[in-house]
This record gives sequence, C-alpha cells and structure tokens, in this order.
Amino acid sequence: MNKQILPVLLALFVAVGTAGPVAAASDLSSAVVDEQSIGRDDPTVVLASEALAKEFDVPIEVAVDRILEQESLFGLAADIEEKLGEDFAGAWVDHAEGGALHVASIDGVRLDVELAGLDQVVWIEARSSLESMRMALAEISIQIDSRSINAHSMWIDVRENSLVVETEKADTSGILDSVLNQIDGKGDVRIKVQQSIAPEAMQAECVDTHCDAPLRGGSLIQELPGGVCTAGFLATNAFGQERLITAGHCPFGATNNYRAAQPRSGGWHITGQPAAVRFTANGDFATLVINNVPGWEPRGIVVVHDSNANNRPTVRDERYPINGVGSSGQVGIGGFLCVTGAVNLNPTRCGQLQSVGQTSTYRGVTVNNLGRIGVTVCGGMSGGPVYVGGLGYGIVAAGGGSTFNTNWNTWALPTRTSTCRGNLLYQGLTQILNDFNLTLMAP
Repeated sequence: MNKQILPVLLALFVAVGTAGPVAAASDLSSAVVDEQSIGRDDPTVVLASEALAKEFDVPIEVAVDRILEQESLFGLAADIEEKLGEDFAGAWVDHAEGGALHVASIDGVRLDVELAGLDQVVWIEARSSLESMRMALAEISIQIDSRSINAHSMWIDVRENSLVVETEKADTSGILDSVLNQIDGKGDVRIKVQQSIAPEAMQAECVDTHCDAPLRGGSLIQELPGGVCTAGFLATNAFGQERLITAGHCPFGATNNYRAAQPRSGGWHITGQPAAVRFTANGDFATLVINNVPGWEPRGIVVVHDSNANNRPTVRDERYPINGVGSSGQVGIGGFLCVTGAVNLNPTRCGQLQSVGQTSTYRGVTVNNLGRIGVTVCGGMSGGPVYVGGLGYGIVAAGGGSTFNTNWNTWALPTRTSTCRGNLLYQGLTQILNDFNLTLMAP
C-alpha cells in the first residue's frame, strides 16, 4: 500500500446525501430501550423522519422506515468492522441512494461470511483505514491545542476517506504544510484543508424561554449574573444527589447561582450553583446543584416542541421520556438526531449526524471528541439535550459553519435577534456520565 500522504488543497466538502466523517461502529453500547419499543408515532421519530423526508424528497412513510432501521444497520456495521479489522475504513448511510449502508474498506476488500443484510451493503474502495485516520487526528489535535497549527477544527470525512482540517486563514496551503510536517510518516492519510468560520459557544444574553416544574431538559437556565444556556439532562451522583447537566463553558463563576423562569408564576426561581465544571481538551460539560428538589421535581424528561416540517404537524410533548443512553454507533453517519434548545425559531429540530471524534477550538479552548450534526444552532442553546428514540446522546457544545441571524420571541419577551450557526457540535453523554459518576434520572 502506498504510504505517502496525499494532500488536497482547499478541497471543499459538499454535502450530497450526507456530509462528514465516520461513526466508529465499535462505539456501540447497550441501550436501555428495546428498538421495538420505539413506535412510528414517537415524537423524535416523527421529527427526524420529517427532516429526512424534506431533505431527500422521499415519502414520509419511507422516511419513518429508514429512521427505525438506523440501529439495525449500524449493528451490522459493527459486525463488519469487527471482522474486517485493520481493513475497515468506515460506514455511513446514504439517503440519496435509497438509505443503503455503505462500507469503506482498504482496496475494496469484502467479507465472505454469513451476515444478515450483508448482501445489501454497498462496498467502497478506500486508501486509508479508520485507525490510521484516527491516529493522524490525535496527532494533529495535540498541535491544534498547542497552537502549533493555526486551525480550529478537524474531523474524519469517511465519504472522502480523508482527514479535514478547518481554518479561518485564506491561505490554506500554509496550514496544509504545517499539518503534513506534524504527521509525516503516520500512514496513508489524505488531508483536506478548508476555510471556515471558527465555532462559537452557543451561549446568549437576555433570552427567556422556559418550563414550569418538573425541571427537564430543553428549558432555559440563566447564570446570575451572566448569560443564558439550556438544561440538558437530569441525573444523580454517587451520593444520590440530584444534578442538572449543561455545557461546561456556561458557568462564569464557581459560586454564581443559576435560575429558571416558570410561566405559571411568571417569576424566576433559583436552581443552584455549579457542582462540577469541565471545559478543557477532555470535554465541555458541567453539573448544577438543584437546591429545592421538592419544588423543582427534576425528572428524566425533555420538552419536544411542535414541528410543522413538510406540513405534517406534530403534537408537542412536554414530558418526553429519556430512558437510557445512546452512542453514535447506534445512529451512524447519515442517521438523524434531534435537539431542543431554549432559543430558536423552531426550538426542536432534527438533522443528520455528520461526524464523530471532531476536534474544535472555541472560546480559546480546544475540545476533543465532539460530534457534529447538520442542523442550525443558535445563541442560548448551549447545554441543550441531543436525543432520539428515547435515548440521550449528548449536549450542545458549540456551533460551526455559516453564520446568520434569526428573529424569535417568547411568552415574556418581544421579538429579538439571535446569532446562529449552520451546524451543531455536541458533547457525548456517555463521557459525561462516566467522568462525573452520574446516573440519568428516571422519567
């Protein structure tokens, strides 16, 4: 195999079908919810299906079938990865080609074994293994963190079998040279450097969207004094104490209280101070104390807002249950995830998973191992829950891509403008629970 690194100067990545890097099929973890228990009328299945139907112009019933098939497809991808070993180069669903599972392998090698669904797989020849691209990503992440390379993000583009490095610099050739110098001899890895605006934390000031008790994911929280973020998931620590999960970049002060507004009373109520905060290369997440547990009645639920996508209205579910934790491997590249944020013209929306294991720099910190979803995200959504099919996948960390403004209003505030970004970066929920020794609360 040719071990040269193949540079591609400013090769712009265009999303046709799906965009982005590979979901590591080996990241599969057991889900609490049986796939069969998620019905066609599940609000997140409906929302994700509407997004798929609109983007790929397929009938809504076909879109629903594809969403429900996501987990089984990437179970197959996990089996294929295990059997291919070092020849595995990634897997993704291509909805532009009928929702087929595509598997990339070194030199197009195929499996000759009995596996259900294997005959439907579309095989793609690749030059670089997934493992070699991961090794190169890890090496460049160190250089980005140390500012040796003037770039803000990096991710694996499985469709193009390459590593994408994003910079704000117009002269991408200099960035490419720096990258090549850092990973020389790391293997047969194609590098693409493209210009893009750096991500920014999706925190905002003066926003006011909220829920009454019980305290749930997707409701607005505000630091005193400070900006506004979104509640992610509710959990308990090793001592049985209730905690609210949100983004680590949200807290500005270790002793500052957070509050949330309740429409019923029309007033603000204290939730509590930060309990644990991490905003480093190893993650962007925090937990908040819940001072008045009887008053807030925290539960493992998320608010799902109305959607009118494709002129097919969905019913608002203010107590959508989160019954377990999902992994990127269960959805897979091209699969759909949903998010609820405190500030957005459409507070709940769904989009395709584009990448996992992304490294991005925002607010002066380089954060590793982020996921990216092709859905808009607006100021104030930081910390908001990422979920689908009754499972939590992560929380909003930042926004990347194109910048635009949107007007929105709430029950308490007149119309105002929020800055938004074209795609969403999220922090994985499994890492949060493991690192902070937390357990999700029951619905």
